[in-house]
Amino acid sequence: MHLLVSRLKFAATATAPRCARMFVNHTLRCWLLSDLLDDAELIVSELVTNAVKATGTLEPHPAYADLDDLAILGVQVRLMDRSLFVEVWDCDSEKAVEPPPTDNATDEGGRGLTIVDALSKRYGVARPATGGKIVWAELEAVHDAATVRRMTPASPPRGMRQVPLSPTRCARQYAQADVGLANRLGEVAV
Repeated sequence: MHLLVSRLKFAATATAPRCARMFVNHTLRCWLLSDLLDDAELIVSELVTNAVKATGTLEPHPAYADLDDLAILGVQVRLMDRSLFVEVWDCDSEKAVEPPPTDNATDEGGRGLTIVDALSKRYGVARPATGGKIVWAELEAVHDAATVRRMTPASPPRGMRQVPLSPTRCARQYAQADVGLANRLGEVAV
């Protein structure tokens, strides 16, 4: 099994969805998976927005006191063989993920998971033993992880600098992926 993983943490604020879209965009461009950009960006935006609603603040200009105990969100993009997983972790394990909405045209919100369902091969929720929840969506990639590793350019794009990493640090980054979760997700029936 070949695996590529990239992750980033965000404060649970109104800016998190935009930052998550930029992170996913950058990651998929680096992995030469630009064919999945639009769908993956929309999916991560919807999942992060739901996580911010559950644990943070959507107030565009929150008071400083509101930021004192601000929750953190985790976004992980994982390419395992030909499956691209977009995963969002938040610390709230109590609130269930909302079911897909009804067809009421007057509702202004609640279509996020319907969009995720339409764009992804499948999606679901995992509740890690450490707490919180991970809402994930799977997309089918054109290239598998081994091919992407071979195709990825050795030098960074123009205007960006390359930071050398030791082999042990690179190995540790890939090893940090929750392989147990990856295996459980692979066993989930569609």
